[in-house]
Order: sequence, then C-alpha cells, then structure tokens
Amino acid sequence: MTDWMNFWNASTRVATAAPEVVARRVAYISQAVPWSPEAMNEMQRMVTEKMTAAVESWWVLCGGALSAGATASVAPPLWWSPEAHAHGQREALLVAHRALQPVSDVVDANILRLREH
Repeated sequence: MTDWMNFWNASTRVATAAPEVVARRVAYISQAVPWSPEAMNEMQRMVTEKMTAAVESWWVLCGGALSAGATASVAPPLWWSPEAHAHGQREALLVAHRALQPVSDVVDANILRLREH
C-alpha cells in the first residue's frame, strides 16, 4: 500500500471508531450507578489516555520539525527539483502518520476493550 493509503486508512479508522468509543463509554458511565468506582475509573482513563496520546503525538511532530529544520539548511529548497519536492511531501506524510499512530492505537484498544463490556 502507498504511504497515502496507510495514512488514509489510519485516519478513517480513527474517524469511524471514535464515535463508537464515545457511545459505548456514555452507555457504560450512565448505568444505574453513575458514580460507581468502575465509572470513575473509566472517566479517569479517558483523561489519561487522551493526554498520553497527545504528548506522544506532540513529540513525534517536534522530532519531525527538528529533523526537517536540520536538513533544510544543507538541502536545496524544495522547489528546486521535483525529486526534492516529492521527498519533502513523503517525509511530511510519514511524520503525520507517525503522529496519528498513538491516537489510532488508543482508539483501537478502546474499541476492543469496550466491546467486551
């Protein structure tokens, strides 16, 4: 599969699975005892996993920006050659895909875990 297709598949998986995660969590939390220890743990898990995925994605983006800045000073500008432009696009796509990966992993794990409840 091409890099674009991999990124598209991961984006689509997150976009379609996230609403299911929200619906299943709302159903789980709004059961007979809304402030049960299990519901409180689930709410805390929501906050923790979002923060963790955001920090992991942030570090990937920072690393991608730093590596692009490090190579920009020694490489010709992207508009000088079609090959350099294609390489820049591919690198940007790979960074975006790596930044989406922590979010995708969390959503996939939540779907599997919440479908068991």
